[in-house]
Amino acid sequence: MRALVTLGPDDRPVDSTASWLAPVNRLRALNRADLAVLGFCALGAGNLWARLGAGNPVVAPVAADFVFGFALIALAGGLCLLAMRRPESLPGAIVCTLAIAAQAVIQPAFLLPLQLVYAIGLVLAIVPLLRSPRLGWLLVVCGGLVTAVGVAHAWAWGSSTFDVFTAVQGATQALLHGHNPYGPVFPIFLDSPSGHPIFGSGSLNYGPMVVLLSLPARLLGDVRLTVVALNLAILAAILIWARRGTGSGRATRSIAALWVASPFIPFMVLTEWTDTFCMAGLAWWLVLRDRHRNWAIVALTVGLASKPSMLPLMVPLLFWNRAARLEVLWSALATVVIVVPFALWAGIPQFVYDTVGIYADLLTRHDSANLNGLASVLGYGLLPGGVLLVGLLATVALFTLRRPRDYGDLLVAGAGLLILVCCFGKQAFLNYYFNAAIALLFVVGSGRLVPSGALRSPLAALMRLLPKTAPAAESRAGVGGRDPAAP
Repeated sequence: MRALVTLGPDDRPVDSTASWLAPVNRLRALNRADLAVLGFCALGAGNLWARLGAGNPVVAPVAADFVFGFALIALAGGLCLLAMRRPESLPGAIVCTLAIAAQAVIQPAFLLPLQLVYAIGLVLAIVPLLRSPRLGWLLVVCGGLVTAVGVAHAWAWGSSTFDVFTAVQGATQALLHGHNPYGPVFPIFLDSPSGHPIFGSGSLNYGPMVVLLSLPARLLGDVRLTVVALNLAILAAILIWARRGTGSGRATRSIAALWVASPFIPFMVLTEWTDTFCMAGLAWWLVLRDRHRNWAIVALTVGLASKPSMLPLMVPLLFWNRAARLEVLWSALATVVIVVPFALWAGIPQFVYDTVGIYADLLTRHDSANLNGLASVLGYGLLPGGVLLVGLLATVALFTLRRPRDYGDLLVAGAGLLILVCCFGKQAFLNYYFNAAIALLFVVGSGRLVPSGALRSPLAALMRLLPKTAPAAESRAGVGGRDPAAP
C-alpha cells in the first residue's frame, strides 16, 4: 500500500512516492541529445576513476574509486539504452553546462593538474549559455589552448614508457629505413595481478595504415603528432555533422566545448592509442557517405586498415541499412589491397598472428575497466567466460534488434552496444570507451538526419525467402474432406 500524507489547507491526499519518482520523471523528460551529453560526460569521468582505482605495479588498487568509476560507465550504457527512440531535439543549454561542470568537478587528478582541469571545465561550462557566437568560440579556443599547454607540459618529446607508443614509433622508424615494420620486437605490458607486472614481447599489433599515416610525424620526431591531427579531424567531422543535423550554431559550440573539456583527448594523445585512427575514418565515413560515397569508402578503409575496434559501433547501422553493408564490403576489399603487400613482406602467418591472433593470446587483464576488473578489485577473481558470453549475446540483441528511426538511434545504439561489450569483454580501457564517446557526440548533433536507403531488417528479407507453407487442406475441409463452404 502506498503511503499517503496530507498537505495544504484542504487536506488532500498526496502520493509520497511521487517525490521518489521525481528524478526518474525528470530523466524521462530529457530528449535523446540531452541523454547523450550526460552519457558522454559520465563515460569520461568514469574511466578516469576506474583507471585510478585499478592501481598499477606501484600503487595498490582502491576498490571505492574503481566501483565509483565503473558505476559511471554503467550509467553511460544505461543512458544510451534510455535514449533509443527518444524524441530528437537540440541539446539543452542547461544540461550541457551542468554536464561539463560536473565532469570537471568529479574527475580525479591524472595527467593534467586538477586546478587546470577545474579552470578549463568551468570556463567551458559557460559556452552553452552564451548567445554570442564570437564569445562562445573564443572561450572554446582558449580552453583548447590551455589544454594543449597542459598536454605539452606532460609530453616528453620522442619518448614514452607506454608500449603502444614504443611499438608505433619503432615500426615507423623501421619503414623509413626500408625495413619491414612488422620485424622489430617490442616489450608489451600484459598484466599486473597483485601488483606484480607481467611483460611479454611482440611486433606491431596494428594495421599498416597506422604506420603509413605516422610517417610524416615520425620525420618530425614523434608519432603522437599524427594522433593530434586525427583528433582535430574527428572534431571537424563532428562539427560539420552537427551543423548539418541541427542547423544550430549554439549546439555546435556546445559540442566543441564538450570535446575540449573531455579527459579522453589528453589520454589518447599522450599514450598514442591507435583507436584515434579508426575513429577518424569512421567519423568521415559518416559525414561523407550520403553525399560523396566513394570518398566515404576511402575514409572507412583508413579505419579498417588501422585498428577496427570501432566495428561494434557499426553493428546496428550495418544490420538495418543495406547501403552501409555494401560500403563496408567495398572498404574491406580495399583494406585487403593495402594489407597484402605488408603481409607478404612479413610472412602471412606471422602477420596474421601479429595483427589478429595475438589478441586471443593476451591475458585477461585484472585492471580492465569492466566486470572482470570490478570482480578482481573486490577480491573475487575473474568471472566465468560462459557468464560473460551470455551477457555479450544479450547485449548485441538488446541494442541491435530494436527498430531505429534515424542516425541518432543507430549511433546511440552502437555506443551503448560498445560500452556493454567492453563491460563483458576480455580487456577494456579508456581507448575502447573513447570510440563510444565520439559516437555520443555524433548523436548530440544528429538531429533528424536519416541514412540513405531504407532502414530494413535483413531478418525480414530472410523470412520472405523462406517457402510459404500452403494452408492445410484439413483446415478448409469439412466432414469427409468436403469444404463446408462449397455448394
